[in-house]
Amino acid sequence: MKDVQKLLSVKTLLSAKGELIMFEKLSLSLSLSLSLFVEASMATISATSIVLGSSIKRTDWVNKLGHRLNHPNGVMASSREPDQGLPVKKQEAVPQNVNLPHRLPKNKKKPYPIPLKKIQRAARADKKLAEKGIEKPLGPPKNGLLVHDLIPVAYEVLEAWKVLIKGLAQLLSVIPVYGCSECPEIHVGQVGHQIQDCRGPGSEKRRSFHKWVKGSINDVLIPIESYHLYDPFGRRIKHDTRFNYDRIPAIVELCIQAGVDIPEYPSRRRTTPVRMLGKKVIYRGGYVEEPKPHRTEDSFSSLAELDTYGIRTS
Repeated sequence: MKDVQKLLSVKTLLSAKGELIMFEKLSLSLSLSLSLFVEASMATISATSIVLGSSIKRTDWVNKLGHRLNHPNGVMASSREPDQGLPVKKQEAVPQNVNLPHRLPKNKKKPYPIPLKKIQRAARADKKLAEKGIEKPLGPPKNGLLVHDLIPVAYEVLEAWKVLIKGLAQLLSVIPVYGCSECPEIHVGQVGHQIQDCRGPGSEKRRSFHKWVKGSINDVLIPIESYHLYDPFGRRIKHDTRFNYDRIPAIVELCIQAGVDIPEYPSRRRTTPVRMLGKKVIYRGGYVEEPKPHRTEDSFSSLAELDTYGIRTS
């Protein structure tokens, strides 16, 4: 009886060893087939990259797949750990549905176009030059002379301004625009929206609903005006004399100062530069009497093309 039990135990051990050997052979064949499959796929990827003309490296694909090459012949060993020596770049998510920047109230101070420290640094440098009696170096157009390369650009900008006003007026005749009479909210559409976000006077009684009225071109293209000066280096505009000067769109005034000649808005063209010592103008070529603008009936129609207030929408 004992001999029979020994024989059975020996058979079970032999069968267990046989199963273990078979399992090892199976795992070896699986690993070999996996390595061959990965190598074949990498060859396909490299061939595709060559056909497409892209310089895709095998290591880049390996890093993206989370593996690492350990064999010079291309046999790959699986490894989910990223390389410690290479920096990992995080893709920045592109924000969607971003709101427009809030419109600042009139009583809040706007930021400087030029940083304040830069302005102060330039002022200190000008002060040091003035203390030494050295004139401030000025180049055109700061010295009153025209930049000849900017004259054709100014004419192009003025023509583009006319096209913009005319095209926007035609669009408003087809697509209605509404504006809230109590706040600066603008809505483009057939009917004003019902979003309760009005912060104007009396909004509490209206439960923050907007009070829509028919809009105009000035609601879409907000007018920014400037005083027209015959001589920018001449006499300054005082409070009592502010109504003696015309107010025109700022972009038109910039084009005039850049070299555009408009008979209705004459401008002084200097031949000698302005000289300054610090903040003081020591030579401006003398004062010249401002000529009276020549305006006729045709001139009023041409001026209407430059101003948004002269455009009518049907």
